[in-house]
Amino acid sequence: MSKSPKQDFSDYQPDPAVAELIARADGNAINGLGNAALEPPKPIMWHQAVPIAHGELQKWFFENGATTGARQKMQETMMFTNSMPPDDVSARPDWSPSDWTQNIKQAALELEADQVGITRMRPDWIFEAVRHQMI
Repeated sequence: MSKSPKQDFSDYQPDPAVAELIARADGNAINGLGNAALEPPKPIMWHQAVPIAHGELQKWFFENGATTGARQKMQETMMFTNSMPPDDVSARPDWSPSDWTQNIKQAALELEADQVGITRMRPDWIFEAVRHQMI
């Protein structure tokens, strides 16, 4: 398999609307660069647009992006992200830890994950926008 020829983007200029939206949110501030205290992760692209710093930029790409299938994939992602488990989760499967690992990995790979890892969850890894729903 041969590599595609390298493209020259040296004269690329972003759409002025995109450049304006990018300037409104500093990724270092969002990620807590320089903060002494550990903070929970903050939602970024592909989360629901309203609570995120790049929400307006995400909306612009959702409305104006030309990538084939992007709008449909975004809608599917939002439907999945916004769905919560039923209130009664007492009927969960009676699986062993290894069964859970195998079934989660299989489901993730079937849903186009590239890699899957399983580890014990730490509360400080939960996105701040959904933290109150999970702990």
